[in-house]
Amino acid sequence: MTLIPIALSALALTGICDAVWLAHAHLFGAAACGAGSGCDAVMASSYSRFLGIPLSTIGLGFYLALTGLAWRALAPDLRDESVRWISVLSATGAVPTVALLYLQGFVIGAWCPFCLLSAALLGSILVVSVFDRRHRGLLKPMVGELPRPRQALPQLVAIAAPSLLFLGIERGMAGTAPIAEASPQLVAHIGDREITLLEMDRGIQLRLIDTRSGLRNEWLDQQVLEAVGREKGVDVRELLQQEVYAKVRITQQEVDEFYAANKTRMPAGVPRERLDQRIREQLGRERSQQGRVDYIRTLRKRFATELIPPASERIVIDANPRGGPERGPADAPVTIVAFSDLECGHCAHSHRRLDELQRDRPDDIRLVYRHFPLDMHAHARLAAEVAACADQQGQFWPMAEVLFANQRQLQDAQMRGYAEKLGLDMLQLDDCLQSGEGGALVEADVAEGEELGILSTPSFFVNGNFMVGLPSGVGLDALIDREVTAGGG
Repeated sequence: MTLIPIALSALALTGICDAVWLAHAHLFGAAACGAGSGCDAVMASSYSRFLGIPLSTIGLGFYLALTGLAWRALAPDLRDESVRWISVLSATGAVPTVALLYLQGFVIGAWCPFCLLSAALLGSILVVSVFDRRHRGLLKPMVGELPRPRQALPQLVAIAAPSLLFLGIERGMAGTAPIAEASPQLVAHIGDREITLLEMDRGIQLRLIDTRSGLRNEWLDQQVLEAVGREKGVDVRELLQQEVYAKVRITQQEVDEFYAANKTRMPAGVPRERLDQRIREQLGRERSQQGRVDYIRTLRKRFATELIPPASERIVIDANPRGGPERGPADAPVTIVAFSDLECGHCAHSHRRLDELQRDRPDDIRLVYRHFPLDMHAHARLAAEVAACADQQGQFWPMAEVLFANQRQLQDAQMRGYAEKLGLDMLQLDDCLQSGEGGALVEADVAEGEELGILSTPSFFVNGNFMVGLPSGVGLDALIDREVTAGGG
């Protein structure tokens, strides 16, 4: 009777098709079940790979081995041994399959239909093979039936081959220049100037990275909220309602204070009661939004959740082309290039954060300062020129410390006072400023920053990994640990 081997063959062949599709999605980044589906969430998780190999290619190897054994079982004299092999392999594959099902349901919080199909196929193969052996009176303890290494060689080759092929293709693709590099594609004209897709993408690459980072952080926020929701047995909407929105209270005093501060801008002819209602609603929205941000920040600290920039988006830059201000070992495994504005409050905060980091890890970090004063800050340009000129006397870092600490007192006379207290040669400083030498140094940094696509400060490159602002939690430390382990990238 060949019905059982035929059934096993059909199940295994279906498994091959399923695994090939999932492996294709892994390799080419395609949406297996449509954009935003559970498939995407599962395959994007760290649980979708084992030692860097997608589980789908390992599964493909299993199904190839099972198919070969099922065809082999069509021969009457080989049936018993082949079906025994099928039951052993399918039982082995059932262990990670059950683990992945658990992770989808309780950790990832998403289901991949193709993964569920694979689990059903593998379970069916196990049941059919065990049934056949039991029906034929051949069911013995598994331990006593483990094959000798030589007998296992064909199955091991079948299982390993797809993974090795995948890694080879993936590495080959990584070493291939992008299409835009090989064949520039014209996408626009400005008069006689032809603009290629490569030129355009280079001009907006930092904005693309920043946008992706924002979307990734939003996704992480959602995952954190869902994790807490599962703990409390509620969905995210109910969780936010309980922990944030229901706690928002707007007092009449706050309404009155807002009305008094904005009285001249209030529409005429609208009754005060209606205005009070509008004010209450506006303040409620603002308070709710800020409450949500604060709540998520608390949860991310609890779970030590912070986005680490992917190494694949690393940008190669010349860290210090003019020998500007830097500190830390020249051969440190991590170089942080900071494009900063001395009148920027966030820049001052990040500067202090980097100071602390360098004190904690003096051998790991080289910090390079690049000037990027923003037009919105009235005194930022002159402050940058003063700091650049102070650098000629080896006093950049002390001057930067003073300027960051006194951002509301950056008038010309005040900065001269800071320079005198630091003991700078004032004649040399004045000569540097009046000759335009300091301005040229600042302008060169600004031009390079603009060419890179920097729009705001502080902006950082951590071994080429771009980020706007520094992570406040474990993210920066984790990124530095990764780079140190990799030997500086």
